[in-house]
Parts: sequence; C-alpha cells; structure tokens
Amino acid sequence: MGAYPFEYLTAKSAGVKGLFNVTPVEILGNGKATGVKFIRTRSENDQLVNIPDSEFIIPCDLVIKATGQAKQGHFLNKIKDLKLDDRQRIIVNEQFQCSNPKYFAGGDAVNGGAEVVNGAYEGKMAARGIDRWLNFVESSSST
Repeated sequence: MGAYPFEYLTAKSAGVKGLFNVTPVEILGNGKATGVKFIRTRSENDQLVNIPDSEFIIPCDLVIKATGQAKQGHFLNKIKDLKLDDRQRIIVNEQFQCSNPKYFAGGDAVNGGAEVVNGAYEGKMAARGIDRWLNFVESSSST
C-alpha cells in the first residue's frame, strides 16, 4: 500500500523499516515465531511476479498479521468479550487494550480509518501497553 512522503518519513522516524517489492511466503517456527520467509517480486504487465530463487528470511519472535482495510466485524464478533462500537470499531482503553484484556488494537480497527502515520503511532502505543501488561502479569505471578 502506498503512503504520502510525509507518512513514510514519519514512520521511518518512529523506527519502522519498510520492505519493498517482496511478498511474505511463510512464518517460520514451531509453536513460536522465529522468522518470516519472503520472496522478491517485480511487476510484469501490471501483474506482481515472484522472482525465482530470491527467498530470504528475516528473524523475528513475533508476527502480527494485518487484517487490511475492510471492516472485520464478522471475525471480531467471534472474539469473546471484545466490545465494538456501532461502527464496528474495536473499543480500547488508554493503553490500547481491548475489553478482552488478552487483546490490544490500534489503527483502522480502532479509529475507523485514518492516515498511515496514525496507525503506526497507535501500533507503537499498543506495543507499549502490551509490554506494561506482560510485565505486570509476570511480576504479579512471581509474588
């Protein structure tokens, strides 16, 4: 998906690293993510074509799948205790934590559709909320 130049620069300044002309092929790991395999692509006759033997792996320990821009109310309604507003947006608290405390959300799923930079910021804030929540849960269980 394209972005305005100022959105790209803002995302870069927030630590976002872009990958261009690649497609994810596989999430690697056994019960826990260890990496994502990508393949390089090129455009031919207005079609995206994989470049043979161009796969590469980026190591990671967490993969977050984006659900795209379409409303996912049918999917979100399957999550127990997840509250949505009347426009099918996920309701979150100031830590971007959902009503079901196992979940955090940001971006279009929460704000209904805004600039890419808003989604990047909200993702960063949700990540901080996740970190605080995990550290609280861990410290609570060790006492």
